[in-house]
Amino acid sequence: FIKEVPGDVPSGKDKGSMSQKKITFNPRVLAVVVGTTIECPNDDNVTHNIFSPTKSAKPFNFGLYPPGSKKDIVASKVGVIPFLCNIHAEMGAYCVVCPNKYFAKTDTNGKFKIENVPAGVYKLTFWHEKLRPKTIEVKVTAGATETVKFSDLDKGKYSIDLLK
Repeated sequence: FIKEVPGDVPSGKDKGSMSQKKITFNPRVLAVVVGTTIECPNDDNVTHNIFSPTKSAKPFNFGLYPPGSKKDIVASKVGVIPFLCNIHAEMGAYCVVCPNKYFAKTDTNGKFKIENVPAGVYKLTFWHEKLRPKTIEVKVTAGATETVKFSDLDKGKYSIDLLK
């Protein structure tokens, strides 16, 4: 995600979903804009107790809620919200709350695109659940595609195309 884009203000009307089915979260990683309402339906056939630790970007504890029910949270602060279950320790997922709409998730090859980025110089942050976040400076030129490589993060190579 790009940390700051002048003039970009999140609407607060976005919706996201972190469901539970077959004792797993879906998706494993969710990326949303700050202010997004995240719906958390229990689509499983068992009861869950979904929570996030107190030091997360949005601490919460839904308590017990049965199959077929739904609870919501608002991603009100930029950062990472781990999703855990007090009943099923093997369950885990993450919501990355971004400061604006300029973010993307990688595909299966580690590539992603952030489109319609205004020309300028930005701080671009890469987040992975098993690595420390890395922030680099990128320059976006009007009418050009910029390719950034995050090859020093681990053995994989990640690239981003910033398109105007």
